[in-house]
Amino acid sequence: MSPAAHDGRSGITELRVHDFSISLDGYAAGPDQNEQAPLGAGGERLSKDLPPPSARKLAPGP
Repeated sequence: MSPAAHDGRSGITELRVHDFSISLDGYAAGPDQNEQAPLGAGGERLSKDLPPPSARKLAPGP
């Protein structure tokens, strides 16, 4: 995650999250989510088919 940035106008905090997976049906965290299993039980299946982060090309930011 990137550090939060304050937009200076509305008091809303912005947060940019990198490498977040969500399934087509909206599954982002499974049951029993906790600090040891942040995606919940079975959540790691969302990213099992992705290449490792070192092999991904990052899109340029704004």
